[in-house]
Amino acid sequence: MVPLLLLASLCVASAEFAIKDETWGSGASAVRVKVLLNTATGEFAKIIVDSGGSVDSLSLFDKVSNKLRPLLVSNDGDAVAVRLNAHYRGNLLAPFANRVRNGTYHWRGNRYSMVRNEMGADRNDSLHGFLFNKTLTVVDQQTSATRAELTLLYHFDGKDPGYPFQFDMFHTYTLTASDGFKVRARAVNTMKEDPFPFTHGWCDATTCSTAQLIVSIVAGIRTSSCKTSPKRL
Repeated sequence: MVPLLLLASLCVASAEFAIKDETWGSGASAVRVKVLLNTATGEFAKIIVDSGGSVDSLSLFDKVSNKLRPLLVSNDGDAVAVRLNAHYRGNLLAPFANRVRNGTYHWRGNRYSMVRNEMGADRNDSLHGFLFNKTLTVVDQQTSATRAELTLLYHFDGKDPGYPFQFDMFHTYTLTASDGFKVRARAVNTMKEDPFPFTHGWCDATTCSTAQLIVSIVAGIRTSSCKTSPKRL
């Protein structure tokens, strides 16, 4: 793989768009947050670097009311709530979304058992993957007069119990005046020819109906043996 240029986590500003840094809480519970901001309209998206790149807050301009409209139920800067992660609010879900019954699955003739993190009278499952409590690396951030864009990376090293597969998980967050907010997900296989089981999702908590909210998640999956163009989910 081509080495990635790691950029310092600095505030980068432009004529209209900026990326700013926030820290919520203190000590062991503190979390780092990246804020993509349209300085002309006040629109913003808050991405929690220390919570798997979760989209905690999103406010976009409503042309009907002529006001900013918050579209997600956020943690309101509460680092303890982020760490507790009681409802997976805003989490990006990888390498699987939703539930794996009994935490067990079969892949290419082998049986795998993962940690079961949802227990109850009618549940004994593995839920929402492994990304939600991971710290991601900032690999790129750019601003211009028309956009703010941030790319985060997490390397799955195959050490998660029941998931011995290695890949790089990229998420690119983009805020623009014309298209609003988008998240692009890309998984890159680092095991040469070996395929791996993978799904992706987003556990959003919206403040409005699905019909009122348009958020695009574009996924591009690339392996050494198979290439697909990004497709809209």
